[in-house]
Amino acid sequence: MKKKLFVVAISLIAMLGFSMAALGQDPQIELTGVSGTNYGGYYTGIYYGTLSGVPTNFICDDATHDVSIGDIWNTNTWGLATGANDVANAPNGQFTTSTNQPTYHLATATTSASYDTLCPGGSCSLQDAYDAVAYLAYLLLSKTYTTDPPVSAIQYAIWSIMDNPPAGPGNNNAVAGLTTSDTGYWIYTALTTESGYQNPAIMFYSPDGNLITQGPDYDMTAQEFISYNPSAVPEPRSLALMGTVLALSALVLGRKRLFA
Repeated sequence: MKKKLFVVAISLIAMLGFSMAALGQDPQIELTGVSGTNYGGYYTGIYYGTLSGVPTNFICDDATHDVSIGDIWNTNTWGLATGANDVANAPNGQFTTSTNQPTYHLATATTSASYDTLCPGGSCSLQDAYDAVAYLAYLLLSKTYTTDPPVSAIQYAIWSIMDNPPAGPGNNNAVAGLTTSDTGYWIYTALTTESGYQNPAIMFYSPDGNLITQGPDYDMTAQEFISYNPSAVPEPRSLALMGTVLALSALVLGRKRLFA
């Protein structure tokens, strides 16, 4: 009996080690389709794909790079409300300064005034920008808006905050008094009122290197995607797994006392 219990204990420890190693691996994205909404030659709104094989809807915040259907890439995963993994500590975020990554900026090419002054306090940080983009992505991924307009205007607002795309629908100046059909309306709204937006169900997937598998078009670079999972459990996965293993260990020890 003691030998059997020893074997079970070793097996549980091995399961914990292998499982935690697996959980430590960030997911892989494959792009499988687009919603069909289009403006200016760019697909806008929800993109369809898989996250480590699980069907998932995404929003793209990166207008610098291109991906096509069939592309597969590894990611670094992080969220706005996950402690040490928030944007301030995400060295591999697509819009942080790192090797082979574009440097984040609030775009000014399509507007006469810098977006940078819109955040509370008169200056936008990288955290402010990602918060605002998370809010806009939520509006699309939660299907608060499903028709165009304003889907393309929201999408171009995301790209304009994080990148430097061509002009989007309607008025692109980020000022008060515009309509929901204007790109500038969403830029202004997101940066002035949502720069502190924190939603644990919003996750960012920054490329971890170039494409693993390339589709029929474009190049080997990947894009940063955003997902929304309202059923996500905020508790760290490793702690949940450890709790399961400890419970199983307690069961084994209980059986030992019962049948000794």
